[in-house]
Amino acid sequence: MADSPDQTCTTRKRQRSSDRISVLPDDIIVRILSFVSMEEAVATSILSKRWRPLWTLVPIIDLPDFDFDSSDIQELFIEFVRNVLRFNKAVSLEKLRIQCNPDYASDFFNRIKTLKVLKLGDGVLVDVPSGVSFPNLKTLHLSSVKYTDDPSVANLFSGCVVLEELLIKRIYSNDGIHMNISISTLKTLSIEYDSGLRDHSFEINAPALERLNLKDVILRRNYWMFRPVMLVHSPENANKLLRVFSGVKSLSFTVLNWPNELYRDCNPLFVNLVRLELNVGLKNWNLLLLFLENSHILQFLELTLSEGTQSSFGSRYENTVTLPKHVPICFLSSLETVCLRAFEESEHELQLIEYILTNARVLKTMTISAYDSLLETFLVDEKLSTIPRCSKTCQLEFKCQPYVPTP
Repeated sequence: MADSPDQTCTTRKRQRSSDRISVLPDDIIVRILSFVSMEEAVATSILSKRWRPLWTLVPIIDLPDFDFDSSDIQELFIEFVRNVLRFNKAVSLEKLRIQCNPDYASDFFNRIKTLKVLKLGDGVLVDVPSGVSFPNLKTLHLSSVKYTDDPSVANLFSGCVVLEELLIKRIYSNDGIHMNISISTLKTLSIEYDSGLRDHSFEINAPALERLNLKDVILRRNYWMFRPVMLVHSPENANKLLRVFSGVKSLSFTVLNWPNELYRDCNPLFVNLVRLELNVGLKNWNLLLLFLENSHILQFLELTLSEGTQSSFGSRYENTVTLPKHVPICFLSSLETVCLRAFEESEHELQLIEYILTNARVLKTMTISAYDSLLETFLVDEKLSTIPRCSKTCQLEFKCQPYVPTP
């Protein structure tokens, strides 16, 4: 029986509607395909001859792993991944994420020449052969990965010829790993290191470095302890480490157990430093003074006097501290913002606050955060409100800071 005119009209409308996406330019269709799973993108190749090659142009490859019941299915997944990488013709691969058994990861290194961002984690084994190159890789994250040996690590970094951002978070290895991070283009380096693995070492040569984040946290009994990322046993080594930071613009640094003697001969100038986030204890008070006196264009200072020092190094009230003999240059011309975190109302903290307020000429804002909201009333009424301020435009702000231990 022939279709009625109404049915024919409806069919044509459906055909026109279904073809709307097909008339779009290839680059728009490829961008649309980048928002669906790779399996779905590959499936569109059966729609028509025109659609057949489009999935190979998708610049984002996201391949989830599955719960494999047999080795045959595992091999099928591996073959699928290999084919996707082999057939991909994107001008520049923007993202590659492969969730798979860590043993399979090493097969893919030579297939990602155009990759710009690479993030490896969750036990992936980094076993990089010599000669591997990542000519377009700008961002590399290594989180909880395993390393076979020093040469493999060296091969990885030597192949990153344009790398700008590097994150190293936890190191898993039976033997000590030496990480020689010699990357001339590196701008941001973040290291979150496990102090329980004390045999590892770092050697950093990054002349273009602008931002360095160092963080090392361990749980010791009932206290969160902060330890230096790099083991330093002498003033000479401390001086070498601090000189690594001399050219950075922004620095986040946590260290609580270096004895003050280590800074005796340290005098590096932080010529570009404008932002400093420093987490120290009274045992490392001289480190704060060193940064203040040698950061001539510092604009932003966030300071935390961590509570962990009380249990290990004695009460804050039992320690003596000294303030700079001469007003730091940054106090006179550049320091605009100061944030004091984890305030506990100690005499040393009050001395420091008074010193900053009475000497920082261009200070705009001082923010004080405490775990106890009741401190705010005390601060305003009894102490800080009466301190004369060198900067007539300086504003004091008080915040109640939630206590969240660093994981």
